[in-house]
Amino acid sequence: MLRCSHYQGRRIVYRNKGCVMTYFFCVVFGCISCAGRIQGESNWILSKSLSVAEGRIFQVTSSPDGQWVAISSKTDIPSIWDVRSGKLVVEAKFKVRNLQTCFFSPNAKQVASGCGTDSKTFVWNTDTGELMYSMRGSAGRFSDDGRLLFLEHVQNGPSICSIYDASSGEEFKVYGDLAAFRKEKASGKRVGQYARILCEGYADETLIDAKTEQTVKVFGPLTFDFEKAGARSFDQRYSVKLHLIDDSRNPEIVDASGKVVELGPMINVTKFSPAELTLAATATNMPSKCVELWSIKTQKKFKELCTKVGSISDFAWVMNGEGLVVVTDQGQLMIWTKQ
Repeated sequence: MLRCSHYQGRRIVYRNKGCVMTYFFCVVFGCISCAGRIQGESNWILSKSLSVAEGRIFQVTSSPDGQWVAISSKTDIPSIWDVRSGKLVVEAKFKVRNLQTCFFSPNAKQVASGCGTDSKTFVWNTDTGELMYSMRGSAGRFSDDGRLLFLEHVQNGPSICSIYDASSGEEFKVYGDLAAFRKEKASGKRVGQYARILCEGYADETLIDAKTEQTVKVFGPLTFDFEKAGARSFDQRYSVKLHLIDDSRNPEIVDASGKVVELGPMINVTKFSPAELTLAATATNMPSKCVELWSIKTQKKFKELCTKVGSISDFAWVMNGEGLVVVTDQGQLMIWTKQ
């Protein structure tokens, strides 16, 4: 039987008789391991399992404070759920079939839900559930300050990036250079609040205030391969290589020194916990029942969180890494919490 204790905020798991002396040394000398799991490798329990949609849930994403999750699924109505209570927070007051992406604004006042079939995104208010506006593009993100919305859409083959005003949904027009913008502005045509000015070689571009021509932001090449390229830790010390071209190679955790540790085969979705103690990984391009948890410190897998209903389609860290929400292709939402 496992018993638990705490020392200076660290949870220590130990076995009853055989670990008494070991536990004593842990308390006195602060050793790393005590015949059990500590910190990132704590026990994980399934606190709630909910049926929240009919059919596949394509994506789950957490709010900036980690207290809510939004889901996009084959069902008509996007929704937000509270991860502590497991209760519905709000449903959108519109219906769109086959939603495949979703993401919160930085202040959690808006959610963008993307439809893959016609490449449109619907931005709605999280207080009222009302639709604010829709635009082309189905994958993207808000800027860190919440003022801009970046969306990717496919047009006759290549992917095109559009930038919108997050408050109004207005798309910013692209100009080949500043002279072209000034010419259109002088002609009396409406140019909008901002304008996108491409730089030489089309490698970078500048977003300017259309009225003052002051630079608002400078962008490098805009790319939206967020998960495809593998996760990267916030401190940039760790990254994941997925080897999408050569799928015969297993994904790898790579640290700053270049040390490589292989993950399991077929892994294609990886996400670091906010505290960066743990990496969660799974395979969504094949039927998979489990999310693997890897310790960043030891670079070893220590836990699998598994479902009995359907196959895993996505997951999201919540509650500052103290919880993980897992969704399936059968409309199941599971809330795992660290003990």
